[in-house]
Amino acid sequence: MHKDFECRFPYSVLRSVAYLYKLQGADIVSRRKYLEVNTEWCKGCRICVAFCAKNVLELDDAGKVVVARADDCTYCGDCEIRCPDFAIVVVTEEAS
Repeated sequence: MHKDFECRFPYSVLRSVAYLYKLQGADIVSRRKYLEVNTEWCKGCRICVAFCAKNVLELDDAGKVVVARADDCTYCGDCEIRCPDFAIVVVTEEAS
Protein backbone atom coordinates (compact mmCIF):
# COMPACT_ATOMS: atom_id res chain seq x y z
CA MET A 1 0.00 0.00 0.00
CA HIS A 2 1.24 3.48 -0.80
CA LYS A 3 2.17 5.38 2.35
CA ASP A 4 0.14 8.48 1.37
CA PHE A 5 -3.08 6.48 1.50
CA GLU A 6 -2.66 4.64 4.80
CA CYS A 7 -4.64 6.70 7.32
CA ARG A 8 -5.64 9.74 5.32
CA PHE A 9 -7.53 8.05 2.49
CA PRO A 10 -11.01 7.91 4.09
CA TYR A 11 -10.78 11.48 5.39
CA SER A 12 -9.57 12.85 2.05
CA VAL A 13 -12.40 11.10 0.22
CA LEU A 14 -15.00 12.54 2.58
CA ARG A 15 -13.46 15.98 2.31
CA SER A 16 -13.51 15.77 -1.50
CA VAL A 17 -17.15 14.70 -1.57
CA ALA A 18 -18.13 17.54 0.78
CA TYR A 19 -16.20 19.97 -1.42
CA LEU A 20 -18.00 18.75 -4.56
CA TYR A 21 -21.36 19.20 -2.86
CA LYS A 22 -20.39 22.73 -1.96
CA LEU A 23 -19.29 23.50 -5.54
CA GLN A 24 -22.54 22.23 -6.99
CA GLY A 25 -24.64 24.07 -4.41
CA ALA A 26 -26.34 20.85 -3.35
CA ASP A 27 -27.92 20.47 0.04
CA ILE A 28 -27.07 17.36 2.00
CA VAL A 29 -30.39 15.70 2.72
CA SER A 30 -30.88 14.23 6.17
CA ARG A 31 -32.84 11.01 6.34
CA ARG A 32 -34.70 9.27 9.12
CA LYS A 33 -34.53 5.48 9.23
CA TYR A 34 -36.48 2.95 11.24
CA LEU A 35 -37.44 -0.72 11.19
CA GLU A 36 -41.00 -1.63 10.32
CA VAL A 37 -42.18 -5.09 11.38
CA ASN A 38 -45.33 -6.77 10.08
CA THR A 39 -46.15 -9.15 12.95
CA GLU A 40 -48.92 -10.81 10.93
CA TRP A 41 -46.35 -12.07 8.42
CA CYS A 42 -43.74 -13.06 11.03
CA LYS A 43 -43.66 -16.79 11.83
CA GLY A 44 -41.06 -16.46 14.60
CA CYS A 45 -38.24 -18.34 12.88
CA ARG A 46 -35.56 -16.24 14.70
CA ILE A 47 -33.38 -15.87 11.58
CA CYS A 48 -33.41 -12.08 11.90
CA VAL A 49 -32.60 -12.29 15.61
CA ALA A 50 -29.65 -14.59 14.94
CA PHE A 51 -28.16 -12.40 12.20
CA CYS A 52 -28.57 -9.03 13.96
CA ALA A 53 -25.05 -7.92 14.89
CA LYS A 54 -26.32 -5.36 17.42
CA ASN A 55 -28.94 -7.57 19.14
CA VAL A 56 -31.70 -5.12 18.25
CA LEU A 57 -34.40 -7.73 17.61
CA GLU A 58 -36.11 -10.09 20.05
CA LEU A 59 -39.16 -12.31 20.08
CA ASP A 60 -42.13 -11.28 22.20
CA ASP A 61 -44.36 -13.57 24.26
CA ALA A 62 -46.37 -14.46 21.15
CA GLY A 63 -43.21 -15.56 19.35
CA LYS A 64 -43.17 -12.61 16.95
CA VAL A 65 -40.19 -10.35 16.29
CA VAL A 66 -40.09 -6.92 17.94
CA VAL A 67 -37.57 -4.09 17.79
CA ALA A 68 -36.27 -4.16 21.37
CA ARG A 69 -33.32 -1.75 21.09
CA ALA A 70 -33.99 0.65 18.20
CA ASP A 71 -31.25 3.07 19.31
CA ASP A 72 -28.60 0.38 18.74
CA CYS A 73 -29.71 -0.36 15.16
CA THR A 74 -27.31 0.54 12.34
CA TYR A 75 -29.96 -0.12 9.64
CA CYS A 76 -27.61 -2.45 7.78
CA GLY A 77 -30.57 -4.37 6.34
CA ASP A 78 -29.38 -7.86 7.29
CA CYS A 79 -32.69 -8.64 8.97
CA GLU A 80 -34.67 -7.39 5.98
CA ILE A 81 -32.63 -9.43 3.49
CA ARG A 82 -32.75 -12.66 5.51
CA CYS A 83 -36.41 -12.62 6.55
CA PRO A 84 -38.06 -15.41 4.53
CA ASP A 85 -41.51 -13.89 5.11
CA PHE A 86 -40.63 -10.28 4.17
CA ALA A 87 -41.91 -9.19 7.60
CA ILE A 88 -39.12 -6.65 8.26
CA VAL A 89 -38.44 -3.52 6.22
CA VAL A 90 -35.83 -0.79 6.74
CA VAL A 91 -37.77 2.40 6.00
CA THR A 92 -35.95 5.56 4.92
CA GLU A 93 -37.73 8.91 4.97
CA GLU A 94 -36.36 12.31 4.04
CA ALA A 95 -36.46 14.62 7.04
CA SER A 96 -38.41 17.78 6.52
